[in-house]
Amino acid sequence: MTLRIRFYNDVYAYSRQMGKLYRENKAEKLPPKSEYAAAYEEANFTAEYFDIERLMVEVIFLTSTAGRESSQSFSWHKNQIINILKKNDLDALLSNLPDDERSEFLRDFRALKIDCFER
Repeated sequence: MTLRIRFYNDVYAYSRQMGKLYRENKAEKLPPKSEYAAAYEEANFTAEYFDIERLMVEVIFLTSTAGRESSQSFSWHKNQIINILKKNDLDALLSNLPDDERSEFLRDFRALKIDCFER
């Protein structure tokens, strides 16, 4: 299962869970959080994650929120991406991805217009 599919499965699962809590009038007791933030947290970055996976989740998150995140949130995730790219060559990171996954990633990454030369 690709990271993108896992991420969107987590978005869906959180949305279903919150829908159930709202129907039961229990949601107001929970701190507000978007389904995308919940899926990002579910990614549960541990030492087991490779830099390519970390990079992909950052790009998936920013692409998913489609500019709805706060400027502070965008800057934080952008800095995560830049920090990963400071330590790694993008082409080297992408070298082991299947062609279709690499193409999708690059399309999303370019759409974010993150200047990699800020490194």
